Amino acid sequence: AMRFKAKLSRHQATTLQNLIGTSLSPRIAHDGICHLSPSHLRLSVRGTGSPASRFAGGAATALSQSQSSTEGISAFVELDASLLFTEMRIQSAADDNIVFAVNISQWRGALASVASAAPGGRKRPRGVVPGISDDGGAIVMKLAKRAGDSPCLVIESAAVVGYAGVDVSQAIPVAIMRAEEMARHVPPALGEADVQVEISGGGEGGGRSLPPLPMKVVVDRMRGFGP
Repeated sequence: AMRFKAKLSRHQATTLQNLIGTSLSPRIAHDGICHLSPSHLRLSVRGTGSPASRFAGGAATALSQSQSSTEGISAFVELDASLLFTEMRIQSAADDNIVFAVNISQWRGALASVASAAPGGRKRPRGVVPGISDDGGAIVMKLAKRAGDSPCLVIESAAVVGYAGVDVSQAIPVAIMRAEEMARHVPPALGEADVQVEISGGGEGGGRSLPPLPMKVVVDRMRGFGP
């Protein structure tokens, strides 16, 4: 059986949303390949000439190997699962590796919608809304089947508005792929970069923690330094 379920804080969900947004460009297809493992989340995106998948009417169909190899990798992200998720459970017959094609524009939009509804670190009043767990606004991301028995990446959160409980859920259709197919969607091995940029997770200002600078803002400001 294949299972994936993880919990993210609002901050972690926003970080993932920003990283996915950095890979979006008019020159890049909005379909990507996601690889989940017990240690990492990897996202690979190709150029617009060869999107990784097509989504029509809620059904996802991965392209053939010949189509997926016509252009190089346009964007690639690798994230440490222990930093991205507060909890994670993953299981598959392929040594707990799961690979699927997903529309990253829809993924980013779903994260933005759910993260904006989640109460950032605010505890739900106990006993006020029966049937909704009191987890401090944790966001859940999981693989599940929805209408028509189609696999979806589901992102959900239970938000509190006053004393009312509001469940926010977004389901994005995905195409499950064989784990070994990820080998065709990784960038070539490169040597150490001449210049490396390290961005902290936010600093202290006026006695409060400052939010991290969105990656897209940093990348946009550094475009002028390119050749």
